[in-house]
Amino acid sequence: MSELDTLLIGAINYDIYVPYVNNSTETTSLSDVVRLKIGGGASITAIALATLGLSSAVAGSVGRDADIIRSELEERGVRQVLKKYPDVETAITVVEHYPDGRKRYRANTKSNRFFTPDDLRKVLPYVARSRVVMRTGYPWMPQIAGKPTAELFDYARQHGVTTALDMSNPDSWEQRLLEELISDVVPNIDLLCANENELHRLARTQNEPQIDNPELEAYMTPDRALKYAHRLLDRGVSTVNLHYGARGTMLVTKDGYVHQEPPRVEKYENPTGCGNLQNAGVIYCMRNGNDLGYAARFANTMAVLRLEGKDFPTLQDIKTRI
Repeated sequence: MSELDTLLIGAINYDIYVPYVNNSTETTSLSDVVRLKIGGGASITAIALATLGLSSAVAGSVGRDADIIRSELEERGVRQVLKKYPDVETAITVVEHYPDGRKRYRANTKSNRFFTPDDLRKVLPYVARSRVVMRTGYPWMPQIAGKPTAELFDYARQHGVTTALDMSNPDSWEQRLLEELISDVVPNIDLLCANENELHRLARTQNEPQIDNPELEAYMTPDRALKYAHRLLDRGVSTVNLHYGARGTMLVTKDGYVHQEPPRVEKYENPTGCGNLQNAGVIYCMRNGNDLGYAARFANTMAVLRLEGKDFPTLQDIKTRI
């Protein structure tokens, strides 16, 4: 097997996207009401990177009804290391979108939950031949959370492979998952990708309050976000990539940090997967040796283009907006 730029291991699912529908039945069609898209952090990030010209592969589990997912991955040039479980259905996430940019998620993790440590071990030959290995959808694959992921990252580092993790909404996690992530996995992460809530959950101390949305946005000032990021750097993380919502991207290393606001959003079209596109932008720039400032601008632009309806932006799309 030839070398891979990126290997994505994690959640694979269908996104059933339900955009806002106004009261006019004259302008409403079935395609306006429901859109079926390939979803899951692993597949979205892999396709985004392949669109930018990096070789990418995705590993995970699917159910008996994954033909559309498999077909799109193949068409987009993404290699597949997928375990099929014929007795279950592929995972589904339903996303409801409102005109002001708000969104509501309802997920059934289904096939993702069946991916086992044995399945993960079968992926190791691909890990050894990759430049970057990323775990996504961390809680949706509970059988490989904690020590299996820590062992995966340790193996990757032994082979000179950069490790990355996208944490994925801890609000519904068991406390055990969070504790194992902090104790076992964090010290083995080169690139940690997290939003404000996830950063807060990972890095707050026991004597600090647990702040929930919507208060979290005001609480997580740039100075506090930087302090939290440095706590994770002290535990072994090399780079913290903060998805800072409307405030853009903050990238933090021990040598410095940047905080870049995003381009102006011209329309809200597709709010799903914007964080995955932002991750892809940071990984792409890491692979190309770009500095933190350019990486943050590039990642912001990818996320905004996704939000505006460009599912997988090309380099030319990005260069016209960056």
